[in-house]
Amino acid sequence: MRSAGVAWLLDLYGLKVFTIKGGYKSFRHWCLQQLSGQYPLQLLGGYTGTGKTEILQALAAQGEQVIDLEGLACHKGSAFGNINMPPQPSQEMFENQLALALFQASGTGRRIWLEDESQRIGSVNIPFGFFQHMRQSPLLFAELPFEQRLDYIVKDYGKGDIEKLVNAIIRIQKRLGGLEAKNAIQCLLEQDIRGCFAILLRYYDKWYLKSLPMHRPHLVQWQQTLALQGSQSADHARQLLAALPAG
Repeated sequence: MRSAGVAWLLDLYGLKVFTIKGGYKSFRHWCLQQLSGQYPLQLLGGYTGTGKTEILQALAAQGEQVIDLEGLACHKGSAFGNINMPPQPSQEMFENQLALALFQASGTGRRIWLEDESQRIGSVNIPFGFFQHMRQSPLLFAELPFEQRLDYIVKDYGKGDIEKLVNAIIRIQKRLGGLEAKNAIQCLLEQDIRGCFAILLRYYDKWYLKSLPMHRPHLVQWQQTLALQGSQSADHARQLLAALPAG
């Protein structure tokens, strides 16, 4: 009744309105069905600073089907992931947006690119069933040299609010180590942004390697590694496509 009433009111103002048969409950059920489906997923992995989001955008510009999980979650996936990002959606809204994105991307029957994320992205979680589907999908691991990735991180986060950066370091200091956390914060206070992120990048590289066997017990079966050349996302996207069969 509420939906019908709002639709009637909007119609009075000349807006074209559609109502969902069965209401939101029906829509939510449809979303959960989409999330439990099987899709031709292609995951893009890589160490922090590889520019995976930009590569996905370049793949989309070159005609590939892409879903930006971090974009849907409004979070970049690390302790620093909420910096310069809008507020995150609720868990239910995130799931609904993901379901709609899957429906739209699956219409062609072609592969769907996603970033190889952890299940938790900030305050939201990739639904368990779909996350398991991701973990059983092919992974293309893109490699770039450490210094090039460091350049990217400094450019991406270097102008961030110092207080927010310090707070993010404090949140991971137990895993980072007290001395390394202290050194990273000291670098920030001394305006040595590159020195700070060099410490953090080494930490994230080590953490990524440590987490791989836990998240992907059959990694050898699924992973293909590609050393990227150059510094442009569009070139990286073309190199990835050249390494895979047409899909």
